[in-house]
Amino acid sequence: MQSSTFSERSTAGVFSNSSDFILNLYNSVVGDVHETPDNFLATLARYTIRGAEFDSSERDPPPRCHPGTRKAIVDRIWHWFCNPRRTKRMLWLVGPAGVGKSAIMQTLAELVVGKAILATLFFSVNGRNNAARVIVTLAYRIAVQYPPYREFLRTRLAGDSKLMEKSITAQFSALIVDPFITLGIYKGPHPLIFIIDGLDECKGATEQCLLLGLISYFSISFPDAPLLWVMAGRPEAHITTFLSCKRLLPCYDKEEVVINSTEACQDMERFLRAEFQRIRASNPVIRSLFPQWPTENDFLKLLMAAGGLFAYAATGARFIGDPMYGDPISRFQLVLRLIDASIPLPVPENPASTNHPMAHLRALYRHILSQITPDTLPHTIEILAYVILPYWDCPALAFMCTWLGMAPQVVYRALHHLHSVLSIPSPGDARNEGVIVYHKSFSDFLLDSQLSGIETGTEDDEFYRNAVRGLRILSNIPRTGSDLHQYIVPLWPYIEPASPDLEDDQLFIYTGACDEVAHLSDVLRSGKIPLPTIIHGLMVVNWEYDGSEPDLLPDIFDGNSEISKRLDDEGGFLDVPVKFPDLDIFLPVGPLNLHLYQPHNLPSAQKRRKPLKALETSDSRTQVLLSYLEYAKSHTRRLYKSIHREWLPRVGAL
Repeated sequence: MQSSTFSERSTAGVFSNSSDFILNLYNSVVGDVHETPDNFLATLARYTIRGAEFDSSERDPPPRCHPGTRKAIVDRIWHWFCNPRRTKRMLWLVGPAGVGKSAIMQTLAELVVGKAILATLFFSVNGRNNAARVIVTLAYRIAVQYPPYREFLRTRLAGDSKLMEKSITAQFSALIVDPFITLGIYKGPHPLIFIIDGLDECKGATEQCLLLGLISYFSISFPDAPLLWVMAGRPEAHITTFLSCKRLLPCYDKEEVVINSTEACQDMERFLRAEFQRIRASNPVIRSLFPQWPTENDFLKLLMAAGGLFAYAATGARFIGDPMYGDPISRFQLVLRLIDASIPLPVPENPASTNHPMAHLRALYRHILSQITPDTLPHTIEILAYVILPYWDCPALAFMCTWLGMAPQVVYRALHHLHSVLSIPSPGDARNEGVIVYHKSFSDFLLDSQLSGIETGTEDDEFYRNAVRGLRILSNIPRTGSDLHQYIVPLWPYIEPASPDLEDDQLFIYTGACDEVAHLSDVLRSGKIPLPTIIHGLMVVNWEYDGSEPDLLPDIFDGNSEISKRLDDEGGFLDVPVKFPDLDIFLPVGPLNLHLYQPHNLPSAQKRRKPLKALETSDSRTQVLLSYLEYAKSHTRRLYKSIHREWLPRVGAL
C-alpha cells in the first residue's frame, strides 16, 4: 500500500448559521491544577468508555481484515486521508451487519497509528455504548498523544470541574471547537484522525443523530479544520434519513460495503481458503489422512452460501474448527446439510426467508442452539439474556457465577456449545474477563424469539431478574454486624480464603446487590417478590454504594405504606434525638438534591406541628443525605436504620 504524506490544513472559518443547534463557543479558562500529569490523565480516564480504543485488551484479538482482503476499499480510504485536495472532512462507511465494517476500521486504525494523531472509538452493545462519554473518550486519546492539547485540557478542567458531566453538545464545544477552532492549538503537519465504529450500537437513536449532527455541522462550518472523521455503521433508517438531508450531503464522502460485490466475493474466497488451511494444519488426522479436504465442490458450496457476509464465514470457520469438538470433517458436513436444507424458498417477506442475506447465518445460529441439551437450556438462556441485554458493563465470568447463582461447572456446561458465537474466558481468566458476543448479529438473532425459538425477554424483564438476584444475595446477610459484604460466599472458588481478591469480589457483589435494592420501586409494586424478602434486603442494604437516590424512599417514609409498617414492626427505624445540622457542615462529595417528603400520609400523631420552611439551594455537595434529614426534622425523631448506619454519624445528628 502506498505511504503518502498527510496534507497540512489551516484552521480558519466562521461557524455557519445552523438552525438545528447552537454550539456555544467560549474562551479558555486559565487556572492552576494541583494534580500531577499522571493523576490528571487517570482522573480523565474514569470518564471515558472503557475498552473502546482500537488497541484495547478488552477487544483482543480485534476483528481485522484478513491479509489481502478488503484491499480496494482500505486503499480508497487511505488515499482519502492522504489527499491534500480533499474537499470533505467526514467519511461515512456504511454496510449491513456482518460485512466486516469493524475489521475495515480496525485495519485503518492500525495503518494510521504512528503516522498521525489518532483517536478511535469502537462502539459495542456489550457495555461500550454510552453516548455521554464519547467526546471525553476522544479527547483523552488526543491528550495522551499531543502535549499542547493535554495542557489545554488540564486548564479547562481546572476552571470547570463539572465539564465531564455536561451535555454532549457542551463537551463538543469545549473540547473540540474551542481548542481546534477558537484557539487553534493544533500545529501538527498532518490532520488529526477520528475513527468511530459501530455508530448504530451507540445507545439511543437520538444520541446517534446528535453525534452525527455535531460532527457533520462542524465539518461544514469549519472546512479547513485540521480534523478528519471516519464513521462506520449500519444503514439504519434514522441515520440514513439524517445523512440524506441536502444540507449535509456536501460535508461527507461515502463508502458502501456491499455484501455480494465482486470484490467481496473474491475476498471471501481468499479468507475461507486460508481458514481451511489453518484447520488442516492444526488437526493431525486431517493433515495426515485427508490432505485434500475439503473437496472443491463442497468448498464452493460454502463460498456461495457466504457470499460477502464475513460474519457467516467467520462463524462457520469457528464452528468447523472448534477444538472443543475436535472433528472438523463432521462439523463441515453439518454446515453443508444446513445449506442444502435452506434451498426451498419460503415467502420473501418472511424474515426467516432464505432470500434474506442473513438466512444461512441464522440457520447456523439455530443449529448451534439446537445442540444445547434440554436440561442445560434454561441455564444457557439465562446466561445469554444476561450477556446480550445492556444492563451490566460486561462483568467478569466469576462475578456472573455468583450473581446468577450458578456454580462455575454449571456455567461452563451451559456455554459448552457456544464457543463459535461467544468469547468465553478460560477459568484462569474468568476473574478479569467476561463473556462477549462475537458479532451483534447473534444478539439480534437471540432477541427475536420468532427467529431463535428462545425467549430471552426484554430489558424490563432483565431489570426484574436482577432485582431478584440482588435480593437473593442479600438474603444470606445477617441484619446485625459490620462489614456485611464479608458474609457473601462467592460461587467462584478461591485458592486462598483470606485473599484480597476475595474481599474485592465480595464488595463488588454486595455493591451490585445494594444498587438493585435501591431501585426496587416498580418491582415492589408488581407484587411478584414477597414483602419479607424485600424487607430483609432493606435492612441490610448500604445506600452509600448507590450513586443516586433510592426510588423506594417515599415508600419507606410513608407511615401508611405496607413497607413502612413492616420496617417499623421489624425494628427498621431508630428513635433518636435529632438536630438538623447547618448546611455548611456538608463536605463537597457530590450534587445536592433536596426532596421534601410531605407528611400528609403519616398518622396524625406523626404529623409536624407546623409547616416546614422549604429549602432552596443550587449548591452541589451531596446526593441523598438531605432527603433523610428532612424526614428526621419531624418531631417523630425516627430514622431508618440503614440510613443511620452510614450517614448519621457524619452529620452529628446524634
